Formats: sequence, structure tokens, C-alpha cells
Amino acid sequence: MSMNSPPPDTSNIPSATASALFNLNYGTVSILVIWVYEYAITFDDEITFLRDSKWSIVKILYLLCRYFTFPLVIANTFQYLQQGLTLEECRSHFQFASFARATVIFCAELMFLVRAYALWHRTRAALITIIVNFTAFLIPMIVILALCNSAVTSE
Repeated sequence: MSMNSPPPDTSNIPSATASALFNLNYGTVSILVIWVYEYAITFDDEITFLRDSKWSIVKILYLLCRYFTFPLVIANTFQYLQQGLTLEECRSHFQFASFARATVIFCAELMFLVRAYALWHRTRAALITIIVNFTAFLIPMIVILALCNSAVTSE
């Protein structure tokens, strides 16, 4: 990824399409800036909260969900803005992005389910319902990701 890359060749792209693509890039960068700003203004409160709370599975899930998205968003932004990526670069980006997205979704789902379990007063019926529903969510997600990843990464 060179910082001095030439502007994209838009000679064969209709002007409306080129304009839409540039606006998409501006939107991507603006979302990234807002996201980084949100991290910056809440970081001190977050450190205080995390320092004062005891270590638990939910805290680890929160940290993974909150901070694993950072490299994902940065990588996605650079990938969207980078022109002329090779096939191998696209594959490695796709594999990382698939793994990162699945991890974030998995952690967010688990945090939600732990909260739901606590709201249901940690009853056995609630636990069984949660496990069955989570399994019904997790198995198709793994199968779809595996099929999609193998289709994209195979030659």
C-alpha cells in the first residue's frame, strides 16, 4: 500500500458512477473518523470501568468485541481505498475480515445471551433455551463462512 499511489483511472467509468465511488470512499473515511473520535472521548471512562470491575468471561468478551473491531475497520478502510490489489492480497484480506467479523459477532451474541440468562434469573429452562438457540445460530454461521471462504480462496 503506497501512500503515493496515482489516482484511479476513471476514463472508462461514467461520471455518475465515478462520483458515487468517490463519495463511498469519503463516507468510509468519515465513518472511521467518527468511530475513532468515539473511542477517544470514551477511553478514560472505559479504562476506569474495566479497571474497577473483576475479570470475567463477559469482560473478556466485551474487550474482544470492542477492540477486535479496530483492526478490522482499519483494514477494511485501507482495502476499500486501495486501488489495484492483487488476488492474493484480496484473499488474505477476505480471510482476515471473515475471521474478525465472525469473532465480533460471536462475542456480541454471547454477551447478549449471558445478559438474557441473568434476566431470566439463571433458570435451567432459560439455559437450555439459550444453548439450543445459540447452537441453531452458530452451526449455520460456521457452515456458511466455511463454504464462502473455500469458494473465495480456492483457485
